[in-house]
Amino acid sequence: MFGIPLHLLAGQDNSCPPVLDKLIAELENRGVYTPGIYRKSGAAQRVRTLKKALDAGKITVVKKFFN
Repeated sequence: MFGIPLHLLAGQDNSCPPVLDKLIAELENRGVYTPGIYRKSGAAQRVRTLKKALDAGKITVVKKFFN
């Protein structure tokens, strides 16, 4: 998923890829309540773990990575 152009991940109707919808929804749900979510980098190991799981298609719920 990472490093692949979005137009290749989009559905036939050019819809947003489902994983991107889930990530955006999580940011919208938590963004208002999490100080620094838009200006602080995540912990490098957690980011690598999340990216790896997303690439492998093993993530359906992102919430567990944000606790």
